[in-house]
Amino acid sequence: MSVQVFFRDDDAMRRAAAVLENDPKARRVDLDPQAVTWMEFKKIYKQDPAKIAATSESAMPATVGVLPVPGTDLNAYAAELKQRFPDAQKTQLLDLEAMREKYHPEVHSDLCA
Repeated sequence: MSVQVFFRDDDAMRRAAAVLENDPKARRVDLDPQAVTWMEFKKIYKQDPAKIAATSESAMPATVGVLPVPGTDLNAYAAELKQRFPDAQKTQLLDLEAMREKYHPEVHSDLCA
């Protein structure tokens, strides 16, 4: 599980990431700037050009993903990050294993075999 913190722009994302790099609860910090989120959005909605045309890269969130150290209370940590970064649009938990199972069941079944 990881904690995702969403920001309105890349500058806010980078400021938060700089703080989180020194957080003892953060094992790894990953950045998804707006350009990356925009590319993913276009990939997901490639069959819906009207949806793509109706939005823009600047409408995409910039995201900091934090993989906490083992033993961290994830709900408490997510709430803590929301407090520490009041300019964040939202903070949410992301279950990477559940996503792998949902979108790549063949990989999950190979790992569990």
